[in-house]
Amino acid sequence: MIDRIFGPLGLLAQKSNSYEYRPEQRNMAQALAKAFAQERFLIVEAGTGTGKTLAYLIPAVLSGKKVVVSTGTKTLQEQLFFSDIPFLQEKLDFGLLAILDSRLFTKSYAKAFWESLPPCPVVHDRQGIDLFFSSLKGR
Repeated sequence: MIDRIFGPLGLLAQKSNSYEYRPEQRNMAQALAKAFAQERFLIVEAGTGTGKTLAYLIPAVLSGKKVVVSTGTKTLQEQLFFSDIPFLQEKLDFGLLAILDSRLFTKSYAKAFWESLPPCPVVHDRQGIDLFFSSLKGR
């Protein structure tokens, strides 16, 4: 599946005129997909321009597992919110995506992000999160 998405003629190349095939990105995505499938830990280090964000987001979504993405900078957080996640939603239609960050209710950039989402349930505590994911188990 990863090759069909990240390959030179894969889904990313078909859906984005600006996509550039990067073997390192494909290799990272394959390693992450394998780690998710085997429920193993994986530490990856990759240089600038590798395409790390999509290389971890796509296997995460495909795994069907609960995934937490933590960013170290506002710049990367904004890249996720305003570029990478909307790309996945609009072009690839991979399904469920949950973002859990209390700053989304207090920061100025949050309003634009919330308005860009389709109607969806919003929960504010651990109990609500557990109930939300429990309701998906039968699907």
